[in-house]
Amino acid sequence: MISLKAKCAFLFLSLNLLLVTIGNATNLSTPLNNPLDTLPLDFEEEEEEIFMMVEEMPRFPGCEDAATTEEKQKCSNTEMIKYISNNLKYPSEARKNGVEGKVVVQFIVDKDGSIDDISLLRDIGSGCGEEAVRVVENMNKLSKRWAPGKQKGNNVRVKFTLPFSFKLSDDEKKALAEEMPMKNGKVAKDMEIFEVVDESPRFPGCEDVKDNKEREECSKMELLKYIYTNIKYPKEAREQGIDGTVIIQFVVTPEGYIGDIEAVQKVEGGCTEASIKVVKGMNDLDKRWIPGKQEGIPVHVQYTLPIKFKLEGESEEKKN
Repeated sequence: MISLKAKCAFLFLSLNLLLVTIGNATNLSTPLNNPLDTLPLDFEEEEEEIFMMVEEMPRFPGCEDAATTEEKQKCSNTEMIKYISNNLKYPSEARKNGVEGKVVVQFIVDKDGSIDDISLLRDIGSGCGEEAVRVVENMNKLSKRWAPGKQKGNNVRVKFTLPFSFKLSDDEKKALAEEMPMKNGKVAKDMEIFEVVDESPRFPGCEDVKDNKEREECSKMELLKYIYTNIKYPKEAREQGIDGTVIIQFVVTPEGYIGDIEAVQKVEGGCTEASIKVVKGMNDLDKRWIPGKQEGIPVHVQYTLPIKFKLEGESEEKKN
């Protein structure tokens, strides 16, 4: 599209040439100033339209031999997922801090199938956004380019939105919970550890009980049943007639895992170690704890659990 300035310059130039011609015919030897010397030409290129939806959407490469457009699109989605799975790396910082979530990257598939104008619409931090952008940028390094989008049979520029999911495995979550650092009442990502919440965490197995109070009591009974079914009285403590109460504190994470396990009251003879072992074993159960909630949101909650070791008869005689 030619700008107004360019049109005016063209008009003035035409008039100038006309007057010079007339001047030559009438011996007028002084030419008019050339308007192009003082009036710059400004040609504005018409910006190409960027489509959000087109008759034929862009496709990740590798499926152009498929018979129909529908088959090509389905194959393309599979190939793109495969590419992302093979190339996306979980950032070490995100893995260490237990960061999970969805990153959204937006870019333009150009007329020639190249990727352009990459932007990050949603980030979860700890390097996840940068990693997703890197994977998209590397699409331009593939041996084949995207099949461009088409509108009315013509290749056009299309804006494409691509979500990336970062999710830790259950084993990784469990390991993070067990190794959870505690400093000044804070854990990874500076999340507060609550001691009192609106809804306390519960040992699993009673979710079918409708009444809240009854469900709470049922959960406590299931917890006691688990502990005294799985804990073993240490041989050393039994032989030496040692008994007492071990008090274990731990954190129930928003995912229902147990972490930051600590004995705040110990008993000798292996009783403390046996107590910690049985608490750690909760992470190996088929069902996780029901996390505590504050204002309806799952949070980290500190839980205190006493475990009593008591020998009857012979222990009293040995201690006396």
